[in-house]
Amino acid sequence: MGLGLSMPIGSELRAVIRHRPTTIFSLLAVASLLITGFFGGLVGILPSANVQARHGQGGRVVVDGLAAGMREGTARFVDQAGQIRLELPLRELIGELEPRGTPAENTAMFARRDQTSALLREAGVTLQLPDGRVLPVFTVPSRGFHLQLDSWIALGVGFLSLIIGLWVLVLRPRELTAQLFAISGASLWTASLTIALTVESSIATPGWGMKYLLQVNHISALVFSWALVSIFGVYPLPIVPRIAIAGLALLMGGLGVAGLYDAWTDVFGTQLIAMVALVVLTFVLVLIQAWISRRDPVHRASVAWIGTALVLSAGLFTAVNFIPLLMGSPPLLGDAIAMTAFLLFYFALAIAITRYRMFDLGNWTVHVVRAVIVLLLILVADMALVYWAGEQWTLSIAVLLVALAWMPIRGRLMRLAERRRDRDNMRLIRGANQVAFAIRPSEQAAHWRDALAAQFDPLEISGARADVAEIRDDGRILAIPSPLGGEALALGYAGKGSRLFDSNDLEMAKALHRLVEEMIAARRAYDQGVREERTRIARDLHDDVGARLLTGLHMADQRLRPTLQAAMSDIRAIVSGMTGEQVSLERLLSEVRHETARRLEATDIRLDWPLSEEPDEECLLDYRRNKAITSAFREVVSNVIRHARATTLQVRISAGVDRLDAVVRDDGDGMPEAALAGETQGFGLRNLKRRLIDVGGQIDIRSGPGGTEISLSMPLGLAAASSTSKQGVTEPRGDLPWPT
Repeated sequence: MGLGLSMPIGSELRAVIRHRPTTIFSLLAVASLLITGFFGGLVGILPSANVQARHGQGGRVVVDGLAAGMREGTARFVDQAGQIRLELPLRELIGELEPRGTPAENTAMFARRDQTSALLREAGVTLQLPDGRVLPVFTVPSRGFHLQLDSWIALGVGFLSLIIGLWVLVLRPRELTAQLFAISGASLWTASLTIALTVESSIATPGWGMKYLLQVNHISALVFSWALVSIFGVYPLPIVPRIAIAGLALLMGGLGVAGLYDAWTDVFGTQLIAMVALVVLTFVLVLIQAWISRRDPVHRASVAWIGTALVLSAGLFTAVNFIPLLMGSPPLLGDAIAMTAFLLFYFALAIAITRYRMFDLGNWTVHVVRAVIVLLLILVADMALVYWAGEQWTLSIAVLLVALAWMPIRGRLMRLAERRRDRDNMRLIRGANQVAFAIRPSEQAAHWRDALAAQFDPLEISGARADVAEIRDDGRILAIPSPLGGEALALGYAGKGSRLFDSNDLEMAKALHRLVEEMIAARRAYDQGVREERTRIARDLHDDVGARLLTGLHMADQRLRPTLQAAMSDIRAIVSGMTGEQVSLERLLSEVRHETARRLEATDIRLDWPLSEEPDEECLLDYRRNKAITSAFREVVSNVIRHARATTLQVRISAGVDRLDAVVRDDGDGMPEAALAGETQGFGLRNLKRRLIDVGGQIDIRSGPGGTEISLSMPLGLAAASSTSKQGVTEPRGDLPWPT
C-alpha cells in the first residue's frame, strides 16, 4: 500500500520539477531566506562583551578602541575580591580564535575561552591589560538584528550565492556542472553564515561554539574549493575523469574530519594550504580549458568570460586585502566585504553554465574589465597616497587623479570605436544600395547574400526559416529573414569562425534588413512615378502625333502610305512598351509578316512564309521582346533587299511556350566573309546581335554562293531571359527542318 502511494507521489513530484521549475525555485528560495534570517537572528542573540579587541598594525592588539595597540603580553581577569581568576595571551581577547598550535594547545585555548565567557557573567570582574589599564568587563544585552555591516554583507553574499546555485540547478538538474555549481553555492552560503557569526563574536562567546564555527567554516571552504576544481574539470569540456573528482572529494572529506578531531599540529594551516592548492589548480584548469577550447567560439567565449571574472575577482580581493598587508597597513575592507568580489566570479560562472546570452559575453567582458581597471587604479592611487601622505582626503584625490588620466584615454578609445562604426555603416549602406537597385530579382537575391557576407564574414550561409532576425545556437547562428520576400538565410560562425554573433551583430542585421526594405519601397515609389510619366507621354504620342499621322495617311499618295503606316505601327509599339502593355506573339508575327510581304513586294522578291506555323495567342510578349523580334526581322529583310539580289525569301517559325526559333533563308549571292565577321558596315549585324543578346537570344548565320541562312532564337519567358542574358552569343541549337 505504501509503495503504491509513494510511486504516484514521486512521479507527480518529478513532473512538477520538470514542468514547473519556477515553482520549485520559489519554494527553495523562501526556505533559504528563512534559514538565512534564522541565522541572522542567531547572530543577534550571541553573548557579547562590553570590551572589544581587534588586530592592529605590526602585530599589535587594539583593545577597546585605543589606537596605539599593544604587542604580545598577558591579560588577567580579576574578580571582586582581587583574586586573579584567569590569565591568557593578549591575542585571545580577539573574538575570532586561530587554532594554529598542537592539539593540546588548541584544546587549552578553547577551554580558556569557555572560562572567559563564564567569568563575564559574574559581577565585578575586571580586565588588567599589559599597558596598565584596568577595565570592567561584563556581557551586554542582545543586539537583535542590529548587526555590523560586515555581518549583513556576509549574510547577503551567502544568500545570493545559494540562490544562484539553486537557480542553475533547477534549470539544468541533470547536468553534473549544475550539480557541482549548486554544491559550491551551498558551501559558500554555509561559510558566509559562519563568517557572520564570527564577525559578531567576542570574548563572551563560548569556546566550544567558536571551535565548531571554525570547523564548519573550514569544511565549507574545502567543499567550495573542491567544487570549483571539479567544475573546471568538466566544463566546458570534460578533461578530468570523474573518478579523480570523487577521489579528490574523499581527500577533502578526510581533511575536514581531521580538523574536527584536531588530528595533528596546525590542522588549520594544512587546510589553508589545501585551499590555496585547489585555487591554484583551478587557475591551471581554466588555462587548460582555454587552450582546448580555442577553436570552438562558444566554449572559447565562456572560458574567456569565466577566466576574466576569476582574475578580476582574485585581483580585487588581493588589492583590498593582501597588498595593504604587504605595505604594513591593515586591510582596506573586512573579510566579509572583500568576499563580495567573488560574487562577480560566481555570477560569471552561472551565466556561462546556463549559457544565458552567451553571444554577448565578449561585450560584457570588455565592460567589466574597463570598470575594474578604473576601480583598481583608484585603489592603487589611494593606497599610494595613504603611504606617502596619510589618510586625509586621499580617496577624493585618488578619484580626481584617475579621472584626469582616464578621460583622455577614454576619448581616444571612443574615437577608435566611432571610426570602426563609420566603416560598418558605409558597408551597410553600400550593400543595401546594391540590393535595392538591382534589376532582376535573382540579382537582388545575390546582392543580399553578398551584403550579409561582407558585413559579417560568416563561415557558411544556408537557407533557414525565420520571421524575425534572431541569434541561435548560443551565438553560432544568425538567422535573418529576406527583405525580398524569399527564403530566410542562416549565417554560421561570424568572422570565418573566429567569434560568435553578438547583440551588435543582431542590431546590424536588423538595420540592414530595415534599410533594404526602405530603399526598395523608395525605388518602387520612384518607378511608379516613372510609369505615370511614361503613361502621360505615351498618351500624348497616341493622341497628338498619332492623330497627325492618321490625318497624313488619308492625305498622302500611295508611295508615302507604307512609310506612314510603319511610323504609326512603331508609335503603337512604343506606346505599348511605355504603358507596359503586352502583345500576343500571334499578333506580332502577323504584323511582321504583313510588313515583310509589303516591303518584298515592292522589290519583286517572293515571300514564302506559311500561316499555319504561327503560335497560339496565349503567348504574350513584353516591349523588349516585341521590339527585338520586330527589329531583327526588319534588319534581315533590309539586308536581303539591299545586298542579296535574291528572288525568294523563306521564313519558318517554331514557337513553344517559352522559346521562339526562326529560320530565314534567301536564294541570293550570299554574304562576304568580312560581313559575317562584323568587320564591315552596312549589314547591321552588330546591332542585330546586340538586340538579341539583350533578351538572352542567339543568332547563327550560314552563307554561301547559293544564299544565306540566318537562325534566330530567343527565350519568351522572363526567367529564361534572366538566366541566359549573361551568356552572350552561343553556338546555334542545330538546323531546323527545312522544307524542300
